[in-house]
Parts: sequence; C-alpha cells; structure tokens
Amino acid sequence: MSLMVRDDISSLDLRNCNIGDEGLEKLCLALEKSQSTVKIMNLSLNGLTAVSAVRLAEYITTMQNTPQVLLLYGNFLGDEGISTILESLLHLHRSSLTQNAQTVAEMARKLTDRAEVQQQTEMDRAMTGYGEISMQPRVQYLDLGDCGLGDVGMLQLTALLRDNVCLHGLSLTGNSQVGLLGWQELIRALQGNTQLRSLAVDYCGIKDEVLEMFLESSNHISSLINIDFEGNCISERGEKLLRSPDSSSK
Repeated sequence: MSLMVRDDISSLDLRNCNIGDEGLEKLCLALEKSQSTVKIMNLSLNGLTAVSAVRLAEYITTMQNTPQVLLLYGNFLGDEGISTILESLLHLHRSSLTQNAQTVAEMARKLTDRAEVQQQTEMDRAMTGYGEISMQPRVQYLDLGDCGLGDVGMLQLTALLRDNVCLHGLSLTGNSQVGLLGWQELIRALQGNTQLRSLAVDYCGIKDEVLEMFLESSNHISSLINIDFEGNCISERGEKLLRSPDSSSK
C-alpha cells in the first residue's frame, strides 16, 4: 500500500468503499508504518462494527495521531463501538493534560534558584509553552451519524464533552435510538462545555419535550453557534417555539 511509503498524505476519503473490519485492520497497519500525518479521515458507510472500533481506538491511543476530522457516518458501531472510540479520545485528552502539567511543573522547578525578574520571564515562556502543548491537534470534528448511538453511548459522549476536549463540530444525525435520558445528559454536558460550536441532531426522532429542554438551556450553553434540528418529530407548537423571539437564535 502506497500509504506505507509516503509521507505527504493528509486526507483519506474512503467513504462507501466497503472496506469492512478486515480492511480497517489493514488500513491501521499501514497508518502505523506511514510517516504521513492524516488530518482528515472519512470512513463513512463502510460496514464497520465494534471490532473495527477496537482497532481504531488502539491506533489512536498507541500512535497519538488523532485525525482532526473523523467521519464515521453510517457504520454499525452501536453503543459498544462508539464508547470504545470515545474512551480512546478521552484517554488521549487526559494524557495530554497530564503531560502538560508535568512539563510546566518541571520548568517551574528549574526556575527556583533564578532571580525574580528572570524567573517571571521564564515562567511566562513556560506558560506559553504549556498553551502550545495543550493545543496539539486533536479531533475537532466528529461524525457519529447513523451509527446506532443509544443512551449508553451518549453517556460516554457526555464524559468527553464535560472534559472540554477541543471538539468544535459534532454530528449525531439519524441516531433515533437515543432516549430522553440520553438527551438530558447531553444538554447538561453542553452547559459546561466551551469548545463545541456546531451540533447536528437532525433526523433523531426528537420531540417537543427534548426541543424545549434545548431551548430552555440555550442561554447556559456558551459556545454553540448552530444546532440542526431538521427532520425531527417536532409539532407545530414546537416550530412556534423555535421561531419565538424569546428562544435563542441558535
């Protein structure tokens, strides 16, 4: 596979290529041997199951090379597979935070015997370095649309959001198995998140009750700019709520 010997591949578009679990295993092996830094990975509509999720999670945690855009739409991951991938992203995020803290602590120890002015200057540099480390490329857009997400997987997703990972876009399109509990937990997690900018919950079977929860919490969700509710089970009353000047412009 050319991927093994090339170092200039930044995007992999394998949408609807029917690679399956066996093909995903071969892909991960090639990625692990490649010098390329893949920033965009489209694995949508490939018949991937929870088996592939385990392999993908292993690649993410071992190589610490998460694509900035990861598209998994229309695979058969289910709660088990989705949770596996999300756990790997959360692990990588927390490991990065720990590494950052250790780096700053080490820098601070080296400054203890220096003059006060010099110490302050060096500490400023240390904190600048900390910021740079913490902003290492991580998944910024994640598509889990139509992947069989339910309440169990949603709980793992909310853990990721509560940790305030650098995730700016999230698509949950077509996941109609999420129940009231799952949506409640998602809304609670969003209230403490300052990173997510765009959320797609279209064609998820959302009814007025969940819509009202989103609208009531919108003033407490600081980062979200856009929420897509298209194709849900919203009544005329719900549509009026969306158009009401009292509701958020989101």
